[in-house]
Amino acid sequence: MREKFTYITAVLLISILFGCEDPSENIDSGTIEVDFAIPSSKKSMSGFLHGITSSSPPDSLIDPLAPKLLRSSSRIFSIYDRKLSFGARPIFMITDLWFAYSNGFETMPYDDYDEYREFLLGVIEDTRELDIIYDIRNEPEQTEGDFVFWKGTKEQFFETFKITHDVLRSELGDDVIISGPSTHWRPDYLDDFLRFSLENNIKLDVLSWHEFQASNDISQVATNLRQMRENYVDNPEFAPLGIQEIHINEYGFSDKHMIPAFALAYLYYLEEGKADGACRTCWDACWRKPIGDLLTDELEPRAVWWIYKYYAESHRSRVQSTTNQRFIVPFASLTPGEDSEARVLLANHYTFSIGNVSVILKNINEIPNLAEAKEVHVKLYKIPSTERLPLLEPQLIDEFTKPVVDNTISIERGALSNNDAYSIELFSSN
Repeated sequence: MREKFTYITAVLLISILFGCEDPSENIDSGTIEVDFAIPSSKKSMSGFLHGITSSSPPDSLIDPLAPKLLRSSSRIFSIYDRKLSFGARPIFMITDLWFAYSNGFETMPYDDYDEYREFLLGVIEDTRELDIIYDIRNEPEQTEGDFVFWKGTKEQFFETFKITHDVLRSELGDDVIISGPSTHWRPDYLDDFLRFSLENNIKLDVLSWHEFQASNDISQVATNLRQMRENYVDNPEFAPLGIQEIHINEYGFSDKHMIPAFALAYLYYLEEGKADGACRTCWDACWRKPIGDLLTDELEPRAVWWIYKYYAESHRSRVQSTTNQRFIVPFASLTPGEDSEARVLLANHYTFSIGNVSVILKNINEIPNLAEAKEVHVKLYKIPSTERLPLLEPQLIDEFTKPVVDNTISIERGALSNNDAYSIELFSSN
């Protein structure tokens, strides 16, 4: 549910000047190591903003993505049971109901708090029986641009948040799950919000913000997550807030969110930063588009759909993978498909291609049906960056056999192009 904001343009310019990777940085190689003997368990970052109705897209295009969070607003009343059927937790945005109630944000809650409380009581009555996360306000710090969700000051938002919190707690009890502030990544603003919450007896179950990295270096997402967890979640000073989870409930900058390598990089660094959940954002009237633009209007999969499908498969049977180059991100798993024995999903999200990429796969004997293998058949697939065009299936671009030496095989790639993603799949050579 995103538009082109003046604020976003400013963020892009600042990031270009100060936040991008050093242009003098010479990245000409990288190494990925996979150990099939070491399981790896992390929380899934599969989640989406809008794009699902009561009947579309069909289950066959959503089930493979195994969503864990689904964020929406008024549509939740018609798709609540469907969200639960996918095993997802629904996030409910109060903002959008207020948009309809206030005739397109003609008025703000602070214009008449008594009226706003009556509005909240109606929302609670409609949602009382639903097991949802209440997301109180979307991007309240965005006060300038072509379209904004909040017209008031920071202090007015804080007061509105407290009133909303108090009404929800009063009506629904301590078990109600409240998320906020759902701002862009603005550490000073987040600090002010959390200190206000601490001083005003707010219990914040879920700390949430949005990540829109304008540079190629998506590793900053993990840095931001670690910073917030250390400074607030694990800090005894802020323990009274009761923060249980951190959600990045929107991520993906507008000019990169359709590129496979960047989708994979976000998933990787969300996991590395130990987020508890995340939702891929969408742009330009995205509530009318299927699963946040993962599909065409004709419900054909785009390249990024395959990223989330393979990511969900990898999450079910993940093994340890490491990289020595932050722009090359890997996920490794066992038995993700009907025929394959193992898969390594990887991508380069640097500005340019990276040559001399080595993929070292250890403990091959831990792979079912390859325990006694002397050689392994390898298939290399590419998920090309077709952006908004459909991609009916990944492209097989290479196929070869590699010997197993000391229970290890090594694959050397002459170059790993940027923007695309790759899948290395291992099979018995018999």
